[in-house]
Amino acid sequence: YREIVPHVDSQYRTLADRGNRAIMGLSMGGGQALRFGLQNTAMFATVIGLSPAIRYPEDTYRTMFAELIANPAQTNRQMKALMIFCGTKDHLVDASDAFDKFLTANGIEHEYRRTEYEPLWPGRRDDHTWPIWRMNLKDAAPLLFR
Repeated sequence: YREIVPHVDSQYRTLADRGNRAIMGLSMGGGQALRFGLQNTAMFATVIGLSPAIRYPEDTYRTMFAELIANPAQTNRQMKALMIFCGTKDHLVDASDAFDKFLTANGIEHEYRRTEYEPLWPGRRDDHTWPIWRMNLKDAAPLLFR
């Protein structure tokens, strides 16, 4: 992000301040968005992970996000939005569940949309796929521009 954010700000007409800066990704990029965004709340006000690959033991979360959880009230005031989207049949749903529990246990306000897609696509084996992310993006994109 240290290379990308300045590049984007120099090449595009952006509102280059934390209140107007967001990071979002899917799968491995969703895990990276959560890690980078939540470790750098002075830069990002909105952080969104779609089917995020954020698989770590609880003690790693505590170390990785020590600054985030040190003062939950301050973190909650700083964040415009913190969201996680994951389908119930996604092979990463357990990781999303664990991260949701970590955030909740530490008083970090967030929204976790754990969505059942079976009625839309009966017989799906895994929700870790583009049609699901496209639906998540439809729900998440408006959050980036409010």
